[in-house]
Amino acid sequence: MGRVCVFCRDAEATLTIEDVIPTWYLDMRKGFGPTVHVVTRYGTTQGYQPRSLRVASRVLCGECNNVRLGQVQDLASPYLKRMVAGEPTELDVPAQTAVAAWLTMTALTWQWAIGDVEKIPDRIRADFLAAPFPKRPPAGVAVWIGHRADEPGRSTLVNSYYLDTVRTLHLREGSAPLDPDQNPAPFGATICVEHFVGQVAGHSIPGADIAFDLAAAGRFWETIWSPRRTVVHWPAHDPIDEPTLVALERAFNEP
Repeated sequence: MGRVCVFCRDAEATLTIEDVIPTWYLDMRKGFGPTVHVVTRYGTTQGYQPRSLRVASRVLCGECNNVRLGQVQDLASPYLKRMVAGEPTELDVPAQTAVAAWLTMTALTWQWAIGDVEKIPDRIRADFLAAPFPKRPPAGVAVWIGHRADEPGRSTLVNSYYLDTVRTLHLREGSAPLDPDQNPAPFGATICVEHFVGQVAGHSIPGADIAFDLAAAGRFWETIWSPRRTVVHWPAHDPIDEPTLVALERAFNEP
């Protein structure tokens, strides 16, 4: 796209480097750690090895990087720091919204950084851009959080991927029928930084009142968007170990 900012689409922007993983975490780990990047559309894990934690690219203008999206990170960071460290964390509705917005932003910036922009519909980007601050996930997006089993020092950031329309969505009464051959596929993204795991899923199917069906995988997740409780306590559910994480990033099914 040349000099076009991938978020606001300013064609005359001076592009800056966007770090997908927060800089406070990079500083804490001195930029290196055992990390897994799942980058194929099939969720193939490349494996553990010491490598740079930095995932960055010059795709955002300064206004988007430092203000529009920088504010999202600043608002979520106090809660993320506690959960990344494995500390019990209480999230009221504004905190749930802040963390859900950060996970939505990170799903977008991850695919921009690796040049894989086909999974998340552009409508999600446009609606997220248009939303006032404090930002919140757009319509059609759901967000959950869980906690990683006690494996300190592992930082995992995984790609966005397609979800099976029939298996992961169910229609509320009165909605138009789903046609997997015609409707755009829903997407998912799993973001894990040490003890903290976030799951984002969304769709861009017009005219449908849709809910995501976690099925048996619901035992790992606490819903934070749309908020269902005044306060969410993290961690609250079964821990997610490495085999479970790999299974969950492919679909919402029991691993």
